Amino acid sequence: MQRGFLLLIIGMALIIPGAAIIASSVSTVEEKFQRTGIVMESETISPSESQTVSATLFSDDELFFGIGTFPRDVPMVVQIKDQDGLTLFEMPFEGEHIESLGKIEPGDYYFSVLNLGTVPVTVNAIVTADPILDEIEMLGNIAIAMLAGFFLLLVGFIIIIIGVIVWFLDRRKRKLRYNSQSDNRS
Repeated sequence: MQRGFLLLIIGMALIIPGAAIIASSVSTVEEKFQRTGIVMESETISPSESQTVSATLFSDDELFFGIGTFPRDVPMVVQIKDQDGLTLFEMPFEGEHIESLGKIEPGDYYFSVLNLGTVPVTVNAIVTADPILDEIEMLGNIAIAMLAGFFLLLVGFIIIIIGVIVWFLDRRKRKLRYNSQSDNRS
C-alpha cells in the first residue's frame, strides 16, 4: 500500500474517535443541564408576552441562571418562583444576565421571561444548580475528554494533509521515474 494512502487511513482513524468523543461529551453536558435544570432554547417571545418553563430541581446547592436575548436592546424582565409561588428573583435586564441566587431547596421552580419591548425577542436561558460549584469534577472530566477529542481531530487532520502531500510527491516521483525510464529506452 502506498505511503500516502496509509497516512490518509490513519488520519481518518483518528478523526472518527475524536469526533465521537466530542459528540458524547457535549451530549453529556447538555443532558446533565436538562436533567438538573430548566432550559429555554431559542424561544421567541412576542411584545408584551411572557414565556414560562418549569422543572424539578433535585439539588440543594446554589441556584444559578444565565439568559441571553436577541435582539439585545429590548427591555425584558426575568422572574424565578418556587413551587409555592414565592418570587425568588425578579429583575429587568437587556441582552444578557448571569447570576447565582444562593442556596435553594429541592423542588419545582418556574422561570418566566416577559418581553417589555415592541419587537419579538429570541431567548436562550438555563436555570440549574450551580454547575461550577456542584459539578466541577464531572465538568473537569468532560473538559479533559473534549480536549482529547479535539487533539485527535487536529492530529487526524494534520496526518490527512501530510498523507495527501506524500501521495502527490510519490505520484510525481513515479511519473518522473517512468518518464526517465521511457527516455532511456528511446
